[in-house]
Amino acid sequence: MGPSDYVLLELLDRLGGVQGRKKLQKLVYISKLAGMPIEDDFFFHYYGPYSSGLASRVDQLVEAGMLKEKTRSLAMSDGVEYGYELTEEARSFLETVRPKVPSKFENSLQAGLSHAAKLKDNEVFELELASTLLYWMAKGQSGEQAEAITEQRKNASRTSDVFKTAKQIAAEIWDKRATAGV
Repeated sequence: MGPSDYVLLELLDRLGGVQGRKKLQKLVYISKLAGMPIEDDFFFHYYGPYSSGLASRVDQLVEAGMLKEKTRSLAMSDGVEYGYELTEEARSFLETVRPKVPSKFENSLQAGLSHAAKLKDNEVFELELASTLLYWMAKGQSGEQAEAITEQRKNASRTSDVFKTAKQIAAEIWDKRATAGV
């Protein structure tokens, strides 16, 4: 089990689990930009930043018995939503490993986890918009350019409440990155 597996387990432990694969992807991406030490690379996908490595990691942790995957039917469609939470085996693993984690790694981890905890109750579309804004900013676009791209690609009005919330989330993360010199 590598450092990114440990980070993902800590994230899910701190949040008490996450309902929705898309929400998990967005929380990890935003937390990574906030300083969480996770190695997964993200690329732009239909719902914003996506990591196939993260998706594979989740599947592997389910197969290894470290994560419990729960499904629920979505009322408005024939779809299914997946949720993830730690198993007792994962909790035992974390209790064993935590005392051995170097303090520098732990400090970076805690920075990302604190942001994830603040965002856990946000709507997934808010996180999708915020992560998309951050993605384009991380690719070198100005805030204004990132807003225009996000508005066009997500068909979301910049004047909507959900877009305004996403801008606030993105601004907070981006400002902390600038302060930290990232």
